[in-house]
Amino acid sequence: MTTPISTGIRNSPLTLAVVGHPNEGKSSVLATLAEDDGIRISSLPGETQSVEMIPVSLDGVELFRLADTPGFQNPEAIAEWIRKNTTPEFSGKALFEWFTAEFAGLPRFNHDRELIRGLIGASALLYVIDGSRPVRSFDLAEMDILRMSGLPRVALINSKSGVPRFADDWKKVLNLHFSSIRLFDAHRARFNDRIALIETLRSIQQDWEPLLGSVAAALKDDWERRIRACATCVMDHLVDTVGLKIVRQYPIHGNPEPARQKARGSYFNAVERREARCFDQMRHLFKHRITDFPMPPHPILDESLFSANTWKMLGLSRRQLALGAAAAGAAGGAALDVAFSGITFGVFTAGSALIAGSSAYMRGDRLAEVKVLRTSLGHGEVQVGPNRNPNFPFVLLDRCLLLFDTISHWTHARRDHPNVSHPQSAGYTSEWTKETIQSIHRLTKAIRKDHQQELDNARLSLESFLSDELQRIASR
Repeated sequence: MTTPISTGIRNSPLTLAVVGHPNEGKSSVLATLAEDDGIRISSLPGETQSVEMIPVSLDGVELFRLADTPGFQNPEAIAEWIRKNTTPEFSGKALFEWFTAEFAGLPRFNHDRELIRGLIGASALLYVIDGSRPVRSFDLAEMDILRMSGLPRVALINSKSGVPRFADDWKKVLNLHFSSIRLFDAHRARFNDRIALIETLRSIQQDWEPLLGSVAAALKDDWERRIRACATCVMDHLVDTVGLKIVRQYPIHGNPEPARQKARGSYFNAVERREARCFDQMRHLFKHRITDFPMPPHPILDESLFSANTWKMLGLSRRQLALGAAAAGAAGGAALDVAFSGITFGVFTAGSALIAGSSAYMRGDRLAEVKVLRTSLGHGEVQVGPNRNPNFPFVLLDRCLLLFDTISHWTHARRDHPNVSHPQSAGYTSEWTKETIQSIHRLTKAIRKDHQQELDNARLSLESFLSDELQRIASR
């Protein structure tokens, strides 16, 4: 069920100003919070020159806005001006408006005026600092300025180097100026970290509790919807690919071998196209939309679906295959022959040139068996598929789950892949229960025999299991 979005969100979106010193990670925080990998992130200071509003929306409803502001340029001079001109009657928004008018036309203060303008229209502010460097005098000036805004304030200790070595020093100083302090690594923040930030803002301002409660609930519901949609996408891919068959014709008295080679090559290409489509759909669901920016390298996903290493690392062991097939009522001689045939060490590619004439050719027959069919219409036919390899569905599933693991944890602030580690280099299916493995055997059997009722029943159960499994992976 979709969480209803209150009319308060529709009519009065909050504006959160994201502020800080140049090159401290503001743009990375914005990209992660907005889930927008189109936000420009640069290592050059001063890239942001004016306030830009970034709406965070769901189903066409604006939940809140993020105000991207220029970095501080002259914080000590501004802090001094504010101290001299602040009175009990003249502070906060009115004082900041005076500042923007007073320093109009002075190029030196252009960035600072824009930053202050962003604070004037904000509901709260997020102050981004780099916890991998020590506190300096200009930081104290910036904190004074932000304190004088009178806005609810949350400090986010980011870390551009990955390790916030000076976090404790920062906390001692930030505690004097801010309502709340959070460690927030924009390159590694999980969904729960973003929700925790919403909850922090909710606790600071009592008037916002109903509004931000609805925002948090709507974001959680959307996250779960994406996971369910990914489970459906994976099941569509599994059913479509396991049942795939390619047919090619040849002259009835001619040599079937060219048609055999063409059918096999077409089969491998079609399988890989289906996988690529599934991967693209999952990336889109998690809003990774930069088409020319690849996901980080992965020791398994970088391999072809039909490479030797893929079949060595993913799927079930021979023992699991045999036991699962037997328990599912599919332990015929052919199924067991394939389970123990050693195909996990075969090398298969989408190109027919690499298939033909290689030592993998005969083993390729086990993955893409070719049937020669005779017809009475002056031609014969060869057919590849449906795939009867019992490990095939498990390898397909493992690759989908590994890709999901990557995209569900890959923040929209990432633009490179330094020191990428993959705690899950092998697959997931080998860890599943015997009952789940048997269910997949029954599903694939129903696909190959075209038993629609059995297929529908098996799919319903497995899709529910997959949703739970994807939720577990995303929550790691």
